[in-house]
Amino acid sequence: MKRSANKYWYYRYCWMIGRKIHRIYLGSVDSIKAKKLKQAVEIAIANDRLPIELKHLIRGWKNEKTSPTIPKMPGSNTNF
Repeated sequence: MKRSANKYWYYRYCWMIGRKIHRIYLGSVDSIKAKKLKQAVEIAIANDRLPIELKHLIRGWKNEKTSPTIPKMPGSNTNF
């Protein structure tokens, strides 16, 4: 998302019902949790999940203090 002179960058999930655009904020592009949420939403979209299912899924993640249902992302540092 781009707003006035690149001040804020964030991920959000958007869908339309009729002519109304609905949005759910996922988080800042700098946040690891937001990157995991974004990846999980992209996977769910690829698996043909309905927008209402994705909405409930995201809201469920947001209500959890720890996010055990968010898929794990492989670490970028694999040097041992």
